[in-house]
Amino acid sequence: MRDAAVNEIENDDRKERDTGSLGDSPDVPPAEAMRRDTGFLAAGGEMRALICAHDWSSTLGSPATWSQSLRTVVRLMLTTNHPIVIFWGPDYIRLYNDVFARLIGPEWHPRLLGKPGREMWQPIWDIIHPQLDQVMTGHGASWREDHRLPFLRNGVQEDAYWTYSCSPIDDDTAANGIGGILVICIETTHQVIVRQHQAFRLQLEAALRELRSPTDILAVSTRMLGEFLHASRCGYAETQEGDEMLLQVRSEWTDGQVLRLPGRLHLSEFGPAFIARCRSGQPVSVEDPLIDPRAHIPDGLLGSYDKAQSGMAMPIVKNERLIATMYVYQQAGHRWTSQQAVLLCEVAERTFHALEHAHSADERDRAMLALRDSEARYRSLVEASAAIVWEMPASGEFAAPQPGWSAYTGQSFEELKGLGWMSAVHPKDQDLVAESLGHAYETRSNYQLQYRLRRHDGEYRPMLVRAVTMMNPDGSLRGWVGIHTDLTELAAMHRSQRVREAHCDADANDDPQVAWTATPDGVLQCVGDRWREWTGIRGPIDSFEAALHPEERELVLAAWQRAVANGSHYDMEHRVRQANGDYRWVHASAQPLRDATGRIAQWSGTIEDIHEWLVDHDIQLGGESPGGPVRGPVRVLR
Repeated sequence: MRDAAVNEIENDDRKERDTGSLGDSPDVPPAEAMRRDTGFLAAGGEMRALICAHDWSSTLGSPATWSQSLRTVVRLMLTTNHPIVIFWGPDYIRLYNDVFARLIGPEWHPRLLGKPGREMWQPIWDIIHPQLDQVMTGHGASWREDHRLPFLRNGVQEDAYWTYSCSPIDDDTAANGIGGILVICIETTHQVIVRQHQAFRLQLEAALRELRSPTDILAVSTRMLGEFLHASRCGYAETQEGDEMLLQVRSEWTDGQVLRLPGRLHLSEFGPAFIARCRSGQPVSVEDPLIDPRAHIPDGLLGSYDKAQSGMAMPIVKNERLIATMYVYQQAGHRWTSQQAVLLCEVAERTFHALEHAHSADERDRAMLALRDSEARYRSLVEASAAIVWEMPASGEFAAPQPGWSAYTGQSFEELKGLGWMSAVHPKDQDLVAESLGHAYETRSNYQLQYRLRRHDGEYRPMLVRAVTMMNPDGSLRGWVGIHTDLTELAAMHRSQRVREAHCDADANDDPQVAWTATPDGVLQCVGDRWREWTGIRGPIDSFEAALHPEERELVLAAWQRAVANGSHYDMEHRVRQANGDYRWVHASAQPLRDATGRIAQWSGTIEDIHEWLVDHDIQLGGESPGGPVRGPVRVLR
């Protein structure tokens, strides 16, 4: 299409020359000759008129004298709807069409027309000048796609993106045969920014996906958005519970050149227009709060706004209530685009949902941790108990393994599942059990009864059974959780406890032994009165170690702790301080008392004074002490 247009223009110019339109015929008036010589400017809109009116005398000369090559490309430029610029001659004198004029803004149009290339805004000229030189020196055309050019347009400096070609314009009158350069361009800023924003959204999504901490989420979100928008500040603030006018800054990123905002901001300080916009959930953008009538700067923030003169905020409104806002500020005046407003909106929403997910995950984690702790305490309680704990569905049939039941009865899961567990109940008690279970099912109630259950060794033992109901959310019966307590073991433990208590209380005044008991984990529980008579100690039970000889205290306590940890017999000899300050040798021993499951239920021990026996047998393994012979090192017998 371009070749056909060029041929048409060149044919018209040849016809004009053939008919003497260049003014060389004496029959053609000069004005008419001039009109015919500038016929290539017959169309072109505003730029045609500006080119005709421009004074070209100091640059290219009158259009009537332009070379045929220049005429051809100018006519092509004025009659196309593509943005086109022509750089002509060694000074790169500039011509352009209406479409290009609309792209460059009032700062450059019409000032650029007829001016040398070097008078273009310097950052752009530094970029394109080498490309133009390449073409003018005969090194071929150049092509750039989505090329970034810093641009001052409509009062704002911005990054504009262009795809353009630089092609040589052949001209016989030029020194090297190239008269100028034809630049056909199209601005691609919108498309490039769309791609950049999409890539950023994907990067942000990937960065937030694995984060669980609200602090990390806000730090990453504000930093990434601030850096992407080349902002001076980016932050996230939440309204306080019960007061949506008070904003608490939760996270803020800065480029290090501006001060951080105060931790709390009150919306009333920003004026009614700003508040109304926030409550509507619409973004608020201010290019310069010092002149924008919608912006009201709080007195306490004037210092901050001296270096942050443009901003945009995206309020987050849920259930008609303002709950948070995300904001960005630029250090200098900035024209916020609709694309940036959309991006800020999307990032604010994505950040909010990430925070909600983190809070929900924290609540789930806390609930799961509480459940695990509860289950662990339950298991520990069951394991520490000699009772049988079980769970049964409403059908009365075991549907899952029951470890406690199997350990006591010896039944495997295959044997006890369904109604197989009934075979461990004494035959004469099975009807009672079935009747009690049926009544509990009909009344949706707890139940309690006693019956005989066969132990793994074949002996039937009386059991006390207690069960509580479990209900489904819809009110139907889910089943029971129950416990079997061996009444024989319980009675034996009670008798043993009474015997041990009597043993502690039965210390005769002439008995050389002191009886004592301790809990399963080794804590002294009961000690006979003779111990107090020996040592003179009237304090709490745990003052026992105060009576031990300093040289032997650690060894005695270590031996006792080792016996408790291993569940082994405790037997040793050591010295004990008497009420008069003397030390006497004693023999201490203890046995663990175990329940039916083999667990230690209690420790029962004695302390016997063996000092006189050692003296009678003339046993001296060390020096003398005020109390008599010293045997030397403590001796652990077992």
